[in-house]
Amino acid sequence: MNNGSNNQDDLTPKWYPFYTRSRYEKKVYEGLIVNGYEAYLPLVKSERNWSDRKKIVEMPLFTSYIFIRIPKFRLFDVLKFPGIVRFIKFNNIPAVIRDSEIDLIKNILSQKTEIEVIDGILEQGTEIFISSGIFKGYKGRYLESKGKNKLIIEIESINKTMLVTINKDSIKI
Repeated sequence: MNNGSNNQDDLTPKWYPFYTRSRYEKKVYEGLIVNGYEAYLPLVKSERNWSDRKKIVEMPLFTSYIFIRIPKFRLFDVLKFPGIVRFIKFNNIPAVIRDSEIDLIKNILSQKTEIEVIDGILEQGTEIFISSGIFKGYKGRYLESKGKNKLIIEIESINKTMLVTINKDSIKI
């Protein structure tokens, strides 16, 4: 008898965001990979200044977040992994990241463009459509800040927003 917990949707691997202990993202990622999980940890290069030197380090794009592609029924198995605190939920339902959102993050990071992540989804701004370049076909919101053109890319499923520098000529309102 089927109790409804093992339907086809529960068996299909999807990207789920998990919250990690502070500064444990890389350790969790490495451990997941070693244990055969499909995981994604978006990293950006950042210059850090110490009193005696400067160094370029790779930092997580989303602090304390890691993405794991698993079937829904394995969510609680992953919670047993050292360094993972919880999976992200909205309206008491596990958040799912669309493949297209993971691909967009990877694409943005591969372009080595300026990126700034903001918690939440910004409400203000004009809705735009990108007509050319790396973001061709993407809809988003536009914000002009400090003389630079920025595209606000909303990743609703984890309640994050990325500001990405983009050529103003490729934007249609």
